[in-house]
Amino acid sequence: MNVIEINPQSLETLNHYVEATIALTMFTFYIVVTLQTHTAFHEKGAKLQRRAAWPILLLWRAVPERMKKFLRRRSEENEQVPPEGSAENEEVPLVASGEGRSSSQ
Repeated sequence: MNVIEINPQSLETLNHYVEATIALTMFTFYIVVTLQTHTAFHEKGAKLQRRAAWPILLLWRAVPERMKKFLRRRSEENEQVPPEGSAENEEVPLVASGEGRSSSQ
């Protein structure tokens, strides 16, 4: 770990070290999942090309499922809200119609 914070003569910073570490870890994870013949990320017995595309295929499957859940939840919330013009949705005035006027008028 040759960074300025530890070695003042160094040219690299701790931020560069963290960036490189995260990038290499993600790349290693990608390679390991791609080369495994059976994981939760791709079907059992998938060919190498299909296994290499696992991040894209995973998103391809996950996004529509989450979108369906989101839309279903949203429609359930809309069913619970009373429609406009119903008695439950009307605003109650703060001052009643006869109040607030002087009795001499």
